[in-house]
Amino acid sequence: MAYEELKQRQSKIWGTGPYQRITETITDVHARVVDQLDPRPGVEWLDLACGTGAVAERAAAAGATVTGIDLAPVLIETARERAAERGLEIDYRVGDCERLGDAFELEFEEHVSTLRVPSGEAYWELFSTSYGPTRTLAEALGDRREELHHAWVDFFESNYRSNGEIAHTREYLLVCGQRR
Repeated sequence: MAYEELKQRQSKIWGTGPYQRITETITDVHARVVDQLDPRPGVEWLDLACGTGAVAERAAAAGATVTGIDLAPVLIETARERAAERGLEIDYRVGDCERLGDAFELEFEEHVSTLRVPSGEAYWELFSTSYGPTRTLAEALGDRREELHHAWVDFFESNYRSNGEIAHTREYLLVCGQRR
């Protein structure tokens, strides 16, 4: 499959579930981005892979002029609806963030975000219904869906149970750029 075709398929897959539920599991990441970049009036922000707009909303609420870009049309539609509901002016666009070339000076930071859910079953329910890639995979498995379901629950119960809950540490890379 050609790379561009793969990206086109991905743009649809990410929109197959109510992604906002997943967004709510990474509010610590959103807070880190906004705290680090200090949005304020007169500052222009470009939020790449903006999803449903959680970071863009925080920046716009602080007075920054924000443009949000995501590959998935459904996520951009949700972001636009959320901004309108909150009275925020954010320029959301469907686009491919890989087409920005070398126009930015980039900095990379590694961080960890911990997802806490009551059980492996709750984790399965969240991701199999709301996270597009997992939902698409589970639906495509047909008769083997339950095999994935049980393996998922067993994996998180066996490897991430701590103090009566699942505490899954998730590494992420924070990429911040400034226009050259």
